[in-house]
Amino acid sequence: QKSQADKTEMSQRHESQMLQQNLEDQIASANKDMASAKRGLAESKEVKANAEGDLESTQKELDEDRKTLADTKADCEEKAEEWKSSLDQRNQEVKALEQAVEVIQDKAGGAENKAYGLLQTKTPPTGQALLAVLSKIEATGKAVQDRQLTALEVRVKAAASSSADP
Repeated sequence: QKSQADKTEMSQRHESQMLQQNLEDQIASANKDMASAKRGLAESKEVKANAEGDLESTQKELDEDRKTLADTKADCEEKAEEWKSSLDQRNQEVKALEQAVEVIQDKAGGAENKAYGLLQTKTPPTGQALLAVLSKIEATGKAVQDRQLTALEVRVKAAASSSADP
């Protein structure tokens, strides 16, 4: 019986050692898996931190780019308004000059096709038509603040006064 008890005891010891070895192997494997998971977690945290830094930097750049875009749009709109205003002024000037040319041509009555002597027999027309031309040139010159229209007004006045005095 002793040998049977020794065999049983040895068998139980062997099973106990096998169980202990199996548990130790499982613990070692679990520790290895846990260490690997910790490394993965640390790497993930580092990647996340880098990505957050990149996101913050990119967000700042995006905000700056949006501000630059808004400033550029505002500048562009301002330039477009200035150009439109300038174009409107030029169109008014052209209309005033066209009207002045029309009035002058109407009053000249084809004078460019006639030959004149040195003796002036009749004074050139003055009055309402000339005043209307001068008034239109003066009003347009003041409205658009153009020196050339002011100079034209002075020349027309001078021409009118010199032709009225024979």
